[in-house]
Amino acid sequence: MTRARWTIAGWLLALGLGAAGRPAAAARVEGPVAVMPFENLDTKGQLGWLSRGIAETLISDIKTTGEMKVVERDQVNVALAELKLQLERGVEPSSAARVGKLVGARTVVLGAIQRYAGTIRITARFVAVETGEILGTAKVTGSEQEIFRLQDEIVARLLGKPVKEVQRLRRKRTKTAWARWKRRKGKRPGRSAAQRRAHEAKRLEAFKLYAMSLDTASDATRATLLRKAIAVDPDFVYAVEDLDRIERRLDALRLRSDQAHDARIAALRKSLEDLDPARPEDAQTVMGLLSRHVAGRTWGLLLEDIDLLLKKDWSQCALANVECQALLEHHRILALTQLRRLDDAIAASERFLESYPGSVYYGPVEMQLTQLMATKRRRIEGRAKYLEEMKALDQRLEEIEARAQRTGRPPDDARLAWENLNRCTKAHSYAQYETAVLECRQFVERFQTNEIAHRAVFTARWVLGKSLMELGEFEGAAKIFEEIKADDLALAREFSIDTLLSMMPRGPAP
Repeated sequence: MTRARWTIAGWLLALGLGAAGRPAAAARVEGPVAVMPFENLDTKGQLGWLSRGIAETLISDIKTTGEMKVVERDQVNVALAELKLQLERGVEPSSAARVGKLVGARTVVLGAIQRYAGTIRITARFVAVETGEILGTAKVTGSEQEIFRLQDEIVARLLGKPVKEVQRLRRKRTKTAWARWKRRKGKRPGRSAAQRRAHEAKRLEAFKLYAMSLDTASDATRATLLRKAIAVDPDFVYAVEDLDRIERRLDALRLRSDQAHDARIAALRKSLEDLDPARPEDAQTVMGLLSRHVAGRTWGLLLEDIDLLLKKDWSQCALANVECQALLEHHRILALTQLRRLDDAIAASERFLESYPGSVYYGPVEMQLTQLMATKRRRIEGRAKYLEEMKALDQRLEEIEARAQRTGRPPDDARLAWENLNRCTKAHSYAQYETAVLECRQFVERFQTNEIAHRAVFTARWVLGKSLMELGEFEGAAKIFEEIKADDLALAREFSIDTLLSMMPRGPAP
């Protein structure tokens, strides 16, 4: 394999770093490169987030060029731990060379950050692993609000590239609505000076959240912080790319867990036909099966198994102090509720309260019945409220049309889209789910080719999926949510599509 090399004499000269003003001797930086955590020299300790974050974004930017292999952060951390080096105290060139040898790097990047006279100074050095020689250095200074410009300059100088090239490469990686807008329209809308300052403030906040995510060992916690960073600044590509990797890993773990659940449930179900409630081991098998179904969200299979089990005589249940038959009936109500079979769940709850007046499960079932009745009442009462809202909406739309005729100017497309979206969203809000499905589908069909209404169409699809869930049409809802993720991952994250998918029942419908 050919090793990538950069000649850094050019940027050393540009920075005036050659000895005594003479041209610096050419030095070649060879990959792979290992980037150490930057040393935090701020005496007030307020730049800890930046010392960790900038090392990670440096790694990301160098990798993006495709010109040099970069050692992954986890490998560097393992090597540092093995050598028992303290990250916050920085790493000397000699120690850096040892770390580089452990991870197979030929060059190590060291850096430091400090606050100086109201500004932030970032320095970086390249160290040859083989010799411990410092191949070159770079230094930039600016305000905290200019941190991204400073980072771009550091990366550009280390890579021997123009700053604009570094910025272009990062923009190319951005997978947000702004990037799509640019591809469609050919250019990005300009920002005023105030808007640019506000945007930089958001980028800085997103960077801090991103840096915080690097200090947590939990993928779930890290994903939460990354989603917060993306919510603040959807263009923060480092968080977007990290979240992509974490979500893929979590998806793989979730799939493996579901497969393990399914295998254990299948093994337990094999013994149901010949099961004897009077045998302790058989009764324990049933308890384990119920727990597996609940944990695995296999509500349809749970209903099938309970219907089979309730045909047996549970009066002699081998489990002491366990109301086995009442427990089965309780789980039946739970499954019906999760499958959105509202009327069946209400009927089963009422039968339970009549049949098991002294049961330990009486209170939970009574509470469940209260919630189910409130849901049904909300659906009944919501119809009149929805129709009243639609009457007011029709009046607004008539006014918009009349104004357009008077002025000779067509109505604003965005205004029309958001007004018409109310037919879909209000139906869901008032629990008119059948109407919501109809109105949302009609809205998507009408506005899906209108780029201005992109977010409104996305919202309609989101509401459509949630309405199908409430109607128990989980397969259709899951299909819509998966299509949403494929079409616009940034908005899918904003609307918590993965959370909705994680709530879906699994397995065949009863």
